[in-house]
Amino acid sequence: MSDSTISKLFVSSSQTINDQELYDLLLPYVSIDKDSHEIIFSQAFQELTNANKILIILSAMKAKSLHLKIDEKISPSEIIKISGIKPGSVKATLKALLDAKEIKSEKSRYSVPNYKISQLAAIFKNYNQKK
Repeated sequence: MSDSTISKLFVSSSQTINDQELYDLLLPYVSIDKDSHEIIFSQAFQELTNANKILIILSAMKAKSLHLKIDEKISPSEIIKISGIKPGSVKATLKALLDAKEIKSEKSRYSVPNYKISQLAAIFKNYNQKK
């Protein structure tokens, strides 16, 4: 086994995002207002579990950060305000996602690592096909 084969196992939070995968992940669930930059949720979003809603919100923040050059990390209170999910549910779900290494946290602000976007796109694609 060559060193280049082993190197494929290493991922980075700063690796480049495949824009198409991020778009495909978000399209069924959100749109972003061009003027206010507000995230607008579809009916399909409302049918997701709280964990999946939070993953979509964090992914939408990543899309906004790429387009608007803003910080993608958001606090639990911002997630509550954006989503309407109950505070206790948001905090418990963030902890579970963090413990499962699905998201990352820095100074109580949360984001999805870049390398997770491909995985999420595949998971949600399969999820949508089963419906």
